[in-house]
Parts: sequence; structure tokens; C-alpha cells
Amino acid sequence: MTPDIAIVLGIITLMFVLFVKEIFPLDVTALVVLIIFLVIGNLTLEEAISGFSNQAVITIAVLFILSHALQKSGILEYGVVRLNKLTERSKLLGLTVFLITVAFASAFVNNTAIVAIFIPLTIRLAQKYNLSPSKLLIPLSYIAIMGGTLTLVGTSTNLLVNSIYVNTTMAEPLGMFEFSRYGIFILLIGLLYIIFAVPFILPSRTVTSSLTQSYHMGGYLTELKVAEESPLVGRTFMERSINKNYDITVLDIIREGMVISKNIRNTIIHPGDVLFVRGSLENFLRMKEVEKVTMLTDEKLTQAELIHDDNTLVECLLTQQSELVGKSLMEINFRRRFGSFILAIRREGAILRRKIAHVMLRAFDTLLVYGPRDKIKELS
Repeated sequence: MTPDIAIVLGIITLMFVLFVKEIFPLDVTALVVLIIFLVIGNLTLEEAISGFSNQAVITIAVLFILSHALQKSGILEYGVVRLNKLTERSKLLGLTVFLITVAFASAFVNNTAIVAIFIPLTIRLAQKYNLSPSKLLIPLSYIAIMGGTLTLVGTSTNLLVNSIYVNTTMAEPLGMFEFSRYGIFILLIGLLYIIFAVPFILPSRTVTSSLTQSYHMGGYLTELKVAEESPLVGRTFMERSINKNYDITVLDIIREGMVISKNIRNTIIHPGDVLFVRGSLENFLRMKEVEKVTMLTDEKLTQAELIHDDNTLVECLLTQQSELVGKSLMEINFRRRFGSFILAIRREGAILRRKIAHVMLRAFDTLLVYGPRDKIKELS
């Protein structure tokens, strides 16, 4: 082995370790390695910068833009809504249609965007079929990868292969569906394996048993008890400006076994009242010090604890025809109009929980709604 080969292997090994450990961002590591090869003379300046003008790299960059545009447009979310109706008929049919849809979508759109969009539906399917989310999330990732083998633009590796093929042979570039004749067999075999074999192989982890867990609301819901010396006693939440001062929303008041859910902001507070509240931990602690309330437990509220005879916790999906689209909860006075609270908003795979009263609602947003059953029916 010559010294030059040893140096190159050493640099590649170091690059591999840095990629695995992620000590630096991946793009920084790649650029640093490129600069090292340039400095030691293994690459010329033209060779070092040639990748930035490579057709495959430019095509991949354009595909990322296209994927983001599709993600923002709501077209894919509309398909998810339609798909969700099919999954209600049969578990096997639902999972099969779901996986096929993901596979063919990933053949034309970047895999990362596809997985991000389908994650909420995947978690809902896991809840519906009482499965561990890992039993569906891992297949979601792999079926998206296999679907990407169907077309030239389905995965970046296909584009790179096409670029190398054209540059080395000077032949015509590969066609859009040239990979399909092989990719379809990989997809079919993988699909059968995922549907019939994977459920027995993947271990069952924690089942997402409630909407509060699905929306990661654990640190945002708790119970506070009003002490005798609390400034709240004999006053209303409106008078004490609880929402304004602490960014905390009171969902219910429990008084002597009775649940008060209506006109909460104008209800006179009594000593011993238990407040169901939504907010952040730092705001809970700030309110605890100033308003002299006590946190009853370190355990957060679950969906079962939130649901009473009159109140319930549900998910609502905004359609393009909804009059709420383009407005904030504050603008439409959601609390007074529907007598319910929005605890969180799921949008494009992200969950919004802070200052959601000022968030402009968009088509295909999923809302976590808590309120009286009769009022929530009005939302439909």
C-alpha cells in the first residue's frame, strides 16, 4: 500500500466516523473532507467544484423544492384524508392501501417529505388497531425507500447512477420509468414481507393509547388546587388576567365533585377548587408562586382523565371549505363560539402548542379539541 492510498483511506475512515457520530453537521463534514482532498492535491479545483454543477445534484435540489411545494399545497394531506376513510373498513385492506399509497407517492416526491406527511396518519392507524407505533412507523420508512426505486426521480441514488452512466458512456440518459421493471419486483416482495412477516418480527413498544400522548401533551396539561390564601379566591380568572399573565388556559373547574365547564372566565373561584389547565411547565410554576396554587400531582392528565360525561377530547381536521381557514382562534373567538378549547394543532408533521390563539389556521390542519360533546358536534 502506497502512502497516498493510506492517506486517502485514513481520510475516508475519519469521514465515516464523523458521519456516524454526527459531531458536526453532515454537510460541514462533507465540505471539510472535500477541502482536505483539494489541499493535499488529490483533487484539482475543477474536480472539486464539478459536483455543484452536476445535473443530478441540481435535479435533486429542484426535487426538494417540488416536494416542499406539494407539502405546502395540501394536495397530499387531501389524499391522506381520503385514505383515512378506507382504513376504517378492514385492518388488512387499510394497511395494504396505506403502504401502496406511500410507495407510489415516494416514487415522485422526496422520501423525507412523504414520511413526514404520513406520520400523523400512521400514528392514528396504530391507535385504531391498538398497535405499537413502531410496528407501522418502521415499515413506513422502508416502503417509502422501496417506492423510490420505481422511477428515475424517486431517489437521489438513481439520479446519481444516471449521471455517472451518461458521463462515462456518452449514451442517452435513462428514462423516467426505466427502473420500474426492476423496482416493481422489489416493491411487491417488500410489501408482502412488511404485511405478513414484519408484524411478527418487530417488538411491541409503548402503544400510543390516547390523543394526549399522540400530541405530546404530557408536559402541557396538569391540575392545580386553589389554596385558602390564594389571591384567586373570590375573584374570577378574567379579573386576575390568568390567560394574559401566564399564557395558561383553564379547561375545567372541579368543585365538590362537580365539573364546571361553562363560563369559566367569569366564575367566582372558591378555596379548594381544582383547576384543569393547559400551559407550559415554566408558566405553571410561575402561576404557582404568584397565585398560591398547588400542583396536585407530577403525573400529567391522560385522555381518560379529561373525558367526563359532558366533555370529550377529539381530533378535528380542517377542510378547504372550512370557514375557519385563514383565521386565528382569537379572530373567530373560538372559545365563546363553540364553547371548546384547542389544545394543540398538528400541521405538516409538526405539533403547535404554544400561543396557538394567534396561529393562522390552514386547510388540513388537525386540531386537538376539548369541550362539551354537543358543542363539538357543531364543528362538523
